[in-house]
Amino acid sequence: MRNKNWHIIELETDRNCSEAVESAFNELDALGTAISSPAHSRDPKIVVRGYFETLPSVRAVSEAIQEAIRIAGCSSEAIGQLKFDTIEDRDWLEEWKKSWKPTKCGRFVIAPPWNTEKFSNDSIIINIEPGMAFGTGTHETTRLCLFAIEKYLYPEWKVLDVGTGTGILAIASAKLLGGRGKDVIGIDNDIDAVRIAAENASLNSETQISFIACTIDAIKTSYDLIVANLTLDAILPILPQLIAKTKHVLILSGILSSQKAEISAALKEVGIYDFEIFQDGEWISVITRLTKEQ
Repeated sequence: MRNKNWHIIELETDRNCSEAVESAFNELDALGTAISSPAHSRDPKIVVRGYFETLPSVRAVSEAIQEAIRIAGCSSEAIGQLKFDTIEDRDWLEEWKKSWKPTKCGRFVIAPPWNTEKFSNDSIIINIEPGMAFGTGTHETTRLCLFAIEKYLYPEWKVLDVGTGTGILAIASAKLLGGRGKDVIGIDNDIDAVRIAAENASLNSETQISFIACTIDAIKTSYDLIVANLTLDAILPILPQLIAKTKHVLILSGILSSQKAEISAALKEVGIYDFEIFQDGEWISVITRLTKEQ
């Protein structure tokens, strides 16, 4: 009996556009995605691969990628030529697994469940199934948030993750809190994201985290630390609500460095003049430390 063939679509792109390309492949029903180099590599170019049971048309792939990079604020010049390949059924999963490497962010290590690499004793391992929608923690914006969470989160605090996606930031917060997931909530307006986040939390033995399909409007209480890894267009309309519901630290990311003046002006408009900005590649995070009565 003839073995079934599986299809690979490969695209070279700038590192800061990798998550957008992964998102496009997932929108086309990829079985999995992988990148060719670890996120901490200084090489400005990486290769993103999507694995497919049924090969989408070149037109469909091109349109999905162009839309994804437009939303992410990437230039069309940041992506190379599409390449197509096929592999036999017995090979595709192992090929995919070889391509997906752990990502280190301070003490955090984002790794696939099958990873066998050893890390230092103080590392905080977060297992995420690659190939799921909304990325796998390799993007600069996710790393900026992880570094900020590690730096600013206090042991007794409560955390709200706005736009939780795969749940990486909520899981990271719960692990830093010593497994106190009951003090962490992740929200997303996409019900699939909430389901995936809950699955990843279970994979990491953090089943006490609450994941809710809702917007910030539905949140009636305040939190010690709020993290919102969105886009500037999504952040600006809800910025007053994010500030009002933050007791101590607000972490904003998903913002391009070219948008620094815009987010700075927006913060000043709502009376926030004291904030820090950190940069990774073409992306920034903005950290606001507030002092409010308990």
